[in-house]
Amino acid sequence: MEFEFSNNKVHTERIKKLKNLRLIYRIIEFLLLIMVINFSLVTKFEFIPVLLVVLTISVLTGFMYYFYIVHACNVTQESLFHELNPKLNIDYNIYLLKTIFKGTKSKKYVLSDIATGYLYDGNFEKCKEILNYLEKDKMDKLVKITVLEKKMMLNYFENKYKEALKVKEELLKELENANKKIKDQILFNIEMYTALIEKDKDKLTIILKTLKKSEKNIDKVDYLYIKSQFFEEEDNKYQKKLAFEGGDIFYAREELEDQSITTKNNIKPKKHKGFKNISIILLIVSIIATIISFIAYFL
Repeated sequence: MEFEFSNNKVHTERIKKLKNLRLIYRIIEFLLLIMVINFSLVTKFEFIPVLLVVLTISVLTGFMYYFYIVHACNVTQESLFHELNPKLNIDYNIYLLKTIFKGTKSKKYVLSDIATGYLYDGNFEKCKEILNYLEKDKMDKLVKITVLEKKMMLNYFENKYKEALKVKEELLKELENANKKIKDQILFNIEMYTALIEKDKDKLTIILKTLKKSEKNIDKVDYLYIKSQFFEEEDNKYQKKLAFEGGDIFYAREELEDQSITTKNNIKPKKHKGFKNISIILLIVSIIATIISFIAYFL
């Protein structure tokens, strides 16, 4: 499947920050390679010293790249579940698909995340297209669980309740031997959407207590959504709060009383200064170490 970035300037700037960090990593990798070559020449290619340096640098660059991937994935997830911006989330995931996870087995995880972005954006057709594409090929357990979960949510929002409950049964079977952390989160979502379909106010009351305690903004949106659907007050308090605090999540947008009114998503992204600062420090250290290696070689 082919995907193109949106023309949103803000999104382009945000993705540029990830690209810059990736560039810093590549520069560090190049400088360390130069340092290894210089060290090898200085030691006249003595096996043990060169091997130790190569192993140390390999471990360092490996950790650096691993933390970059973790950082990129965290920023991508936060764009949806913290900033409530599905379109930005889609662009981030397209960037991951075209760079870090290009040609890897993890590509399917990213595709399932793109489908999630389209779902929360209200673009059901695009979401379905990706989910159907993933189902045509062999999927590992985690991807299959994600696909089934999104299919259940999709059927709910399209008012296909029978289909949603059918998918639920298939999803429960897949969860039998799943990782506990993933299993608990998915089971909670299953309970929530089952209660929404069955309009079970007693279960929804229990679910609301859990959502209210959550620090995730997406859970706060779900809290307001359930309140507006089943526990609304006379002044439409929850409908208004959902409309103006729900960011760009489609079921928050739909609650706007006048569709000509647009709300500005003022949720600021989380700061990740730690990773950026460490990257810059490593870059400076690498430059200094490379300079020292040149001095040692020429002396």
